[in-house]
Amino acid sequence: MIKLVSGCGVFGGARPAESFATSAKVAMTSGSPHPETSPIMLANLKRVQAAGICVAAGTDAGNPGTLHGPSLHREFELMRDGGMTPAEILRAATFGAARVMGREKELGTLEVGKLADLLVLDADPLADVVNLRRIHSVVKGGVVLDPEQMLADANGK
Repeated sequence: MIKLVSGCGVFGGARPAESFATSAKVAMTSGSPHPETSPIMLANLKRVQAAGICVAAGTDAGNPGTLHGPSLHREFELMRDGGMTPAEILRAATFGAARVMGREKELGTLEVGKLADLLVLDADPLADVVNLRRIHSVVKGGVVLDPEQMLADANGK
């Protein structure tokens, strides 16, 4: 299914539970960083992007087995495996996601007057999207947060 929203596409399966990452699970092949990834799904992602449809990163977190943080990182890696560059993936996760939600005037890019929560990373995400996992700190609502402390707080420690 490809649904256009204000000139930006949502790429996924026919059912809400099928996001790019979850519907890419088809067959096991050893030796791949994502052994369950369908080559057809990866090729289709690149075709959608090449057709000029805005790709937005997002997961079906909340569905069984789809965890909020890890599933988004996996989706980034699948997008990379599908031929998207790190810059294209970052754009899909920021501007593309904001545009799909109809909130690109307030979110999605760093501009004066827009809301901007940020990740400070220990490595360059433009070198490899895996570096998005190397979170040094989070800036949320103008407050700098330590990810380790956030996890401890979430776990009641």
